[in-house]
Amino acid sequence: MESTYEDKEFNRVERESRIKQEYVRDMKLPTREQLIAEVTVLTELVRVLSDRVAELEAERNFCQRCGKYLFDGHIHTCTPPLKEIT
Repeated sequence: MESTYEDKEFNRVERESRIKQEYVRDMKLPTREQLIAEVTVLTELVRVLSDRVAELEAERNFCQRCGKYLFDGHIHTCTPPLKEIT
């Protein structure tokens, strides 16, 4: 008996399905301890990045030239002190 196109296609899909099932079965899922370690590392990274962002914000809102703090929405025109004419 000769296989029809539908039979061949069914067999192909079945083979692919079996391969995918084996792949999923063989996957190594992380243990609880590994997940906790990863979360700890990520938490520390977020803290360090947050601290750095706060530093950058402080630098951005501070004029190095005159020492004034800059506020959002305000225009700051920093000019050096005038020299006294004698």
